[in-house]
Amino acid sequence: MAKEYFSDLNYTLANEDTKIEYDLLPKNVDHVFCIAGSGARVLPLLAREPKRIDVIDMSVSQLYLTELRHKAAQVLTYEEWLFFLGYRGGLQNSEALEGDDRKKLFQRFELSADCRQYWQEREDGWAARGFVFLGKWEGHFQMLGRLFRDYLRCDFDPIFKAQSLPEQIELWEKHWPTLRFNSFMRIAASETVFNRFLYKGHFAGSDGHRTEDRPPYLFLREEFERLFKTMLVRKSFFMQVLFLGGIRYE
Repeated sequence: MAKEYFSDLNYTLANEDTKIEYDLLPKNVDHVFCIAGSGARVLPLLAREPKRIDVIDMSVSQLYLTELRHKAAQVLTYEEWLFFLGYRGGLQNSEALEGDDRKKLFQRFELSADCRQYWQEREDGWAARGFVFLGKWEGHFQMLGRLFRDYLRCDFDPIFKAQSLPEQIELWEKHWPTLRFNSFMRIAASETVFNRFLYKGHFAGSDGHRTEDRPPYLFLREEFERLFKTMLVRKSFFMQVLFLGGIRYE
């Protein structure tokens, strides 16, 4: 892939299904070799208590994020960790005090010199809202979500109010804007859009780099339908950000 794509943070919330790797890894192994990604795929593997874990990534920014996540998990309480990373208070207009709090929490970490400098230089980006929505991937889908809600007038609130999966499926079948959503996805999730605005000409699903037979818009459309029918979406931070514009439920 082009160096341009790996020049900064691509993923900050999550970029893989951590559960698969966690379930595959036996406990107490001698050595684990893992790609950093957003860092969210690395930390759960530590619960398997490997003797050693080596983390690599083509993007040094992703390595700095992984180091930060790891140190935050070591030093902070659970409540502090949620706030610091941005799972709480991450997408709303924050008061200056919240930004000051994140800066104070950051000062408690013993980080490598390069990692500390990297995040200090980007303090304006994370101090007020945290880290988990800074990535290009997350930003792209936040933009799609705004288009869903503001321009297509799609109201997903009723579906996210469901307290059980059967109730959610019933609400999804009643309220889902099928025609508008499918038409929009065909354009906004096309290979052309992904290549130009997100992957800089190196989208893994484009011609010559095919990893999936379905075109991107169809893959995503079917995946969203599967998610709404198999999981309670109000428990997903990513789905809330995409369809509601912020985190309303924990």
